Amino acid sequence: MLLILKNKYIRKGEFRVSFNADKEGVVSIVFKYMNRDNFYLFEISGYTEKDKLFRLRKKISGKMTEIKKIDSVDEIPNATLLNKNEKLLGYDRDVFYQVRILLEKNIIKVFYSNLRTKEIMLFNEKEDDIQYGHVGFGTFMTTAAFDKIVLRPIVATKSIIFLLIRNVHLS
Repeated sequence: MLLILKNKYIRKGEFRVSFNADKEGVVSIVFKYMNRDNFYLFEISGYTEKDKLFRLRKKISGKMTEIKKIDSVDEIPNATLLNKNEKLLGYDRDVFYQVRILLEKNIIKVFYSNLRTKEIMLFNEKEDDIQYGHVGFGTFMTTAAFDKIVLRPIVATKSIIFLLIRNVHLS
């Protein structure tokens, strides 16, 4: 399920959000969302220890492709800055994390921290398929709380929230 904030969009700037999730699954941060067929997605997997990962993907003209994936602590740039006991791959239940996405011209930078560790850059990728779009959040097989949402600079449009739901059953 994706929740898109249709009253805000971003071209260049910073999108920052804190989150925690209550069980194993995937938490997603959506940005440059134009429509259901064109957007970028940063995913954090909190599945079992062997399945934890970070992934940057894009959906262009309806086709989802992986830009880059990190599924080992050894692949995290500057992992040596972390305390030896810190496990920063994926997420653990009921711990708050912060994601910061920096958009500069055609560069996407993704930063991550668990609010106890120093922020580290996970991705620094050249991408220019989508110039601007809305921002949002998503989850798969878990529920999450999103807090401390910061968007700089922003451009406001209509004040509505658009919810894209697929295969979700409400009781």
